Amino acid sequence: MAIIPPWFLNHPSNLYAYESMDIEFECAVSGKPVPTVNWMKNGDVVIPSDYFQIVGGSNLRILGVVKSDEGFYQCVAENEAGNAQSSAQLIVPKPEVKLITTESVREIQSWLVRDSEMALSHKQILIYTLQTDKRYDSCD
Repeated sequence: MAIIPPWFLNHPSNLYAYESMDIEFECAVSGKPVPTVNWMKNGDVVIPSDYFQIVGGSNLRILGVVKSDEGFYQCVAENEAGNAQSSAQLIVPKPEVKLITTESVREIQSWLVRDSEMALSHKQILIYTLQTDKRYDSCD
């Protein structure tokens, strides 16, 4: 029986994910005998759990990504003929935060006041029009 060292059918790809997203690194290998697959993060073995799941035999799924999950992940395939590894990076960016300044709050309040005054003046014109039975083609 011939033995064949592990080789990759599908290498994991770099992923970009925000916190709380679920991600999956894909990794497909072949060889004879069938290789075992383990995952490492920054050189440390990833222990399968409810959070880090091995799915489809060799893919790594991370549920609810957090910032500390960021790093380099290696798919390591081994059999008696040898081993192979392929890596990918997970990047977890900070969420974009827009600062609300006192000035922007004042500007929004100003828009709301103007819009409500405009709505009130249109309502008054409509009431006057209905009461006097006069038609206004424009509002000045």
